Amino acid sequence: MPAIMEKVRENRPDLRVSLQPGHQPALEAALLAREIDVAVTVLEKEPPPGIEGHALLEIPLVLVAKRSSKIKSVDELFASRKITEPLICLPADEPVTKIFRTGLADAGVDWHTTLEVNSFDLAEKLAAKGFGIAIGVVSPSSRRVPGVRAIPLPGFPTLKLGVLWQGKLEGLLKSFIEGIEWHVGNLKQMLADEAQAIGETA
Repeated sequence: MPAIMEKVRENRPDLRVSLQPGHQPALEAALLAREIDVAVTVLEKEPPPGIEGHALLEIPLVLVAKRSSKIKSVDELFASRKITEPLICLPADEPVTKIFRTGLADAGVDWHTTLEVNSFDLAEKLAAKGFGIAIGVVSPSSRRVPGVRAIPLPGFPTLKLGVLWQGKLEGLLKSFIEGIEWHVGNLKQMLADEAQAIGETA
C-alpha cells in the first residue's frame, strides 16, 4: 500500500487514505453505504449490482513445511487419502481456507485442521518449529520465515485479488486504482518468478 500511495501522490498530493480490513461482503456493504471509495480484497464471487470491479491478480496456494521435512511433493503427501501430518490453517471463514478446502475436496483428500492461527506469519513460524504443515500462498522467498520451504499445490484453485468501487471511475478514484494496477503489474512478475522457483526446488 505505501508504494501505491507514493505513486498516486506523484500527481495527486492531496491524497488522503483511511485503511480498514474486511472480506468481500463487508467491503461491498461499506461501498454501497458510501463509507469507503475503493476496496482491494479477495474476490470470492461476482460483485452485486451497483458495484464495479475487476480481478487484479491470481495468487497460487502452497503448503509450507519445515525445511528438513521428508515431504517433498503434494503427490507424496496425498498418497494416503487421510493425512496424518498436522495441518496448520487459518480460520474456516478465511477465503484462503475456503479455497484450500475446495482443492482438497476436488482431490478427494480428507485433512482436518490441527492448529488454527490468525496469520500466515504465525502459521509459518509454527511450521518452522515442526508443529505441522501450514497453508500459505506464493510470496517472495525473502519474506518467508527462516527454516521453511514451500510445496506447490498444482491443480488447486488460486486466491483471486481484485479491486471494487462504486460509480464512474474518474478523478482521484481513477488515479488511485491506476496506482493499484501499476503496483500489481510489478508484483505479477515477482510472483511468477517465485512460483517457478518453488516448482524447481520442490
